[in-house]
Amino acid sequence: MAWLGERQHDLVARRQLIAAGVDGRWIDRLVAARRLVVVHRGVYALGAARLTRDGRLAAAVLAAGAGAVV
Repeated sequence: MAWLGERQHDLVARRQLIAAGVDGRWIDRLVAARRLVVVHRGVYALGAARLTRDGRLAAAVLAAGAGAVV
């Protein structure tokens, strides 16, 4: 997860994690433990990361999916 987050303003999308082989139930456990914080549906901040303006924009693009632009 960290390697994705480093490139994406400390953000990851659920679909990215699943594509990388992370089990959906494990993602849910990480959310419950606040290791992943829901920013948008299916988009998470790593831990207590404070999102910058660019991070909030990146989260919106991740939530919108392929082809989204800001």
